[in-house]
Amino acid sequence: MPTTRQHVLLGAALICGEALLTAGLAPAARPLQPHAAASKGWHPRGRGRVVSLGAGTDWRASPGGGSSSSSGEAVESSVEKELKADEPFANPANVLDPAACSEDLFQDAMSSDEDVEALMRESGFPDALRTPYPNGDPTMGVFCSRTLNLRNIEVVGYDMDYTLVRYKVSEWEERAYHYAKEWLCEKGFYVSGLQFKMGLVCRGLVVDKVEGNLLKVDRFGYVRDATHGTRRLTQATLAKLYGSGVAVDLRDKERWSFLNTLFSVSEATIYLQLVDRLDDGSLLEKSAPPFEAFKCNDYYKLFGATSKAVFRAHVTSKLKSEVLRNPGQFIEIDPGLVRTLLDQRLAGKKLALITN
Repeated sequence: MPTTRQHVLLGAALICGEALLTAGLAPAARPLQPHAAASKGWHPRGRGRVVSLGAGTDWRASPGGGSSSSSGEAVESSVEKELKADEPFANPANVLDPAACSEDLFQDAMSSDEDVEALMRESGFPDALRTPYPNGDPTMGVFCSRTLNLRNIEVVGYDMDYTLVRYKVSEWEERAYHYAKEWLCEKGFYVSGLQFKMGLVCRGLVVDKVEGNLLKVDRFGYVRDATHGTRRLTQATLAKLYGSGVAVDLRDKERWSFLNTLFSVSEATIYLQLVDRLDDGSLLEKSAPPFEAFKCNDYYKLFGATSKAVFRAHVTSKLKSEVLRNPGQFIEIDPGLVRTLLDQRLAGKKLALITN
């Protein structure tokens, strides 16, 4: 995940860029107007501008916010003059001549992420303000919905798991799964032969504890895809179960469980596998004492048992002891972590660990 230092540096770069535009020290983006001759495939690639590339629509810079000229040559000449005035950010050679390629060729040329990245480089967009995509690490991107003045912050609190300590998900969750299965085995559950499958579950899905289903839900709460246990449901079955106005309301925790952390991966995986065994009868038939069938004879009760097993795997010392013995196996080392914490201390911040 991004370090706090990266957050601060990129945030400062964005703020500085906005301040330069406001003060007139950098070329501001001009109003963009759809041009009447868009079908010709002409597109200005002037430096210092933010250009929105959209399929089927061509946009031209219109000086002063006025309407575009009906003459392609006149508009091109006007844009070139402005580009020259914007040096060193501008380069008139970036203007694409309509005679040089057809509309289809232009669309093909701009169809890949690599071409868009090249356009951004040629347009003189500062490196500090460019998104890391497509060649960067998406997990290091910065996503925010508000700004925060760190000068007013006296104490910075950190969670431990997946914040200060960044686990290797496949390694960590496999061991959590192992110890949860071990606990279930001690309780007589028939778990022999079950194995952890990393790709079966991901964060962001929802468990229907009543039906034993794993759901992919849209932002309105409607179910778009699902599995029952590890078996994918057909659209006809989805329509029957969730098509009559049934919307997932995460406030109803009795029925729905939102997999909102990476710790949910092992829990949901073993649950779905046990749903399969409950369906084929092997869970009740092959489990042994001290297993109590009446406590696990439906999907809702089974979810409670698996949740308890994963909880026990985390709170007992076995898993943590294994991590302490070999931290390199489970933890991704972030070279910037120590520097970030030291920077914050040198800036006068108090640091706190906030964890259970």
